[in-house]
Amino acid sequence: MHSLDIPEKIQDDIREYLMSVNEYKTQQNEMKDFMDSISPSLKSNVNKYIFFVAINQNSLLTKILKNPEYI
Repeated sequence: MHSLDIPEKIQDDIREYLMSVNEYKTQQNEMKDFMDSISPSLKSNVNKYIFFVAINQNSLLTKILKNPEYI
């Protein structure tokens, strides 16, 4: 980046972005390895839990779960 004469602020932003992307990929790989290492029934339970947490964090989906007629 130095040879391109990119301003220091932009270089910092690029470094931060690359570190963030790398961390996210590492977490994805760890999750995939974990899911591949457990039984199908446990995998199903983990997936249900993850989706349940995600749904509960979304106010619209929570309303639909509590009252399916809301749709």
